[in-house]
Amino acid sequence: DPTEGRDVDRLLGRLAARQRDIVRSITVEDHSISATAARLGLTEGAVRVTLHRGLKALAALAGRTP
Repeated sequence: DPTEGRDVDRLLGRLAARQRDIVRSITVEDHSISATAARLGLTEGAVRVTLHRGLKALAALAGRTP
């Protein structure tokens, strides 16, 4: 469904830049946590925390309880 993709892009656009980069890299582009961490110069733990917070923010933006 084309509108679903636009909705996802719209919601991702409302995240902080780092959250958006990490959520997109792992959930949309299917990169691993380690690859994402290496690309961004972060620890894997930092990527995991940022991913969790970004997904939680997306759930709130979408009107769902995480």
